[in-house]
Amino acid sequence: MRFLLLALLAAAMLVLPPCHASAQERVALVVGNGAYRHATPLPNPPNDAADVAAALRRIGFTVIEGRDLDKHGLEDRIRAFGRALDRASTALFFYAGHGLQVAGKNYLVPVDAKLERPGDLSFETVEVGQVLGQMEAEARVNLVFLDACRDNPLARTLARSLGTRSASVGTGLASIQSAVGTMIAYATQPDNVALDGDGRNSPFTTALLKHLPTPGLDIAVTMRRIRSDVVAATRSRQVPWDHSSLIGDVVLVPAATPPAAGPGPVATSTPVVAPPPPPSPGPAATPSPGAERGRDADIAYWTSVKDTGDIAQLKSYVAAFPDGTFVALAHLRIREIESRAGRPADDGRTKVTALDPGAGVPPRPRSPRESCASLTAPAGTDLYCASSVLAPQFGSSYEVRNLFAGDPGAAWVEGASGDGTGEWVTVAFDAERLVRGLVVNNGYEKSADLYVKNGRVQTLRLVFSGGETRSVTLQDRLGPQTVTLDRPVRAHWVQFVIDRTYRGTRYTDTAISKLSVLSERAR
Repeated sequence: MRFLLLALLAAAMLVLPPCHASAQERVALVVGNGAYRHATPLPNPPNDAADVAAALRRIGFTVIEGRDLDKHGLEDRIRAFGRALDRASTALFFYAGHGLQVAGKNYLVPVDAKLERPGDLSFETVEVGQVLGQMEAEARVNLVFLDACRDNPLARTLARSLGTRSASVGTGLASIQSAVGTMIAYATQPDNVALDGDGRNSPFTTALLKHLPTPGLDIAVTMRRIRSDVVAATRSRQVPWDHSSLIGDVVLVPAATPPAAGPGPVATSTPVVAPPPPPSPGPAATPSPGAERGRDADIAYWTSVKDTGDIAQLKSYVAAFPDGTFVALAHLRIREIESRAGRPADDGRTKVTALDPGAGVPPRPRSPRESCASLTAPAGTDLYCASSVLAPQFGSSYEVRNLFAGDPGAAWVEGASGDGTGEWVTVAFDAERLVRGLVVNNGYEKSADLYVKNGRVQTLRLVFSGGETRSVTLQDRLGPQTVTLDRPVRAHWVQFVIDRTYRGTRYTDTAISKLSVLSERAR
């Protein structure tokens, strides 16, 4: 009888299918918080969470999901996630909503959080480290996606309560060092603010949903494709970032296996040539310090040339990093500049002849949506060009010419989606100048009421034709402000980029009423 049982068991083992990974072995926690009670509500995070959860279920994840969670609800989901990880080989955490960093640590913000004093932080928020602690308790593949860098008024409230220690409250999220086997992906670079988006999803989640289901795609390649899409969609205002200590390839959706060819009639139509099968993965390798330095150099080089508008510098990046993260975007920039070379700047209403800086001077930055107007300045002729302009409405226009118009109620109002971060005004000169500073009237100064309803500029980044940059902080007040540089800068043009804004109480558009450059002709 014993031998008969053993024989039956052996036969059963021969006919049973091989054991595949169960759904429980891949577990995800997906959270989207948008209905904030004491902070700016965000329309997209609940949509982001719902769509990411559905996408993960389709590729075999067991998903623990939560939307618009208060502190108690968020902690409950994290505990449930931790219990579900006991048998998991892959853990994934996705969070969309408000987040903030304090003293280098990142915190997720529940919808009921109210931060009025420093002691509230530990009681009102959840540190990201609590989730990572659950994931990294055992050796497994851990994937973290943080779409939590949106502009957060709670961070500003906390900074004010900290007084002289307010510098410990940073913008966006801080970079986190992870354990081996973990990748942490941020919607944008550390210390920067990400966009919520105008459609159903944020730019980051839109790209994630597009590339996550791709068969045979390693997660590192997935992130590069996500980064490329977001950079293009936000016109370089947002650059997704990641910190990875993964070992070997991580493929969430296996590559499709082509069916075996069988006998049949010979096709007489034009044959379709199938792409070659993907190469088989090699042995897992730990990224070398040299590889990490190479990635850092790639990013640093691109950052130094991406806003120059100089084809030669963009091509030098492609030559230095032929397989770099931003090669596709570099080619797009090159084609755009080449297609516009030699054409006059045109705002759609007034023809303006572009100033020729002469040979050897990098051309000024251009935008497909720019508006330009010229000004006869004390030192010569200045050409003002804005990257985008709000369309006329209510009998008012918001062209770049308003920056030097005599009407105190006129303003340049940027018209791109979002809060204006990344939009710019370039002032080009007819000859080389010594730029000493600027005078600016911040916001839309038609009335005190409209001033606070619209966005105002908090930080301007000055990019000069010679490659130098400066960053200046403007006061949030009515009236002219004079900003003097620490030393004069020689330039044929200067670009004023909005890096940070004071958010309006009603409108997302950011305005500047007056802008003039303090300069003199260089000798």
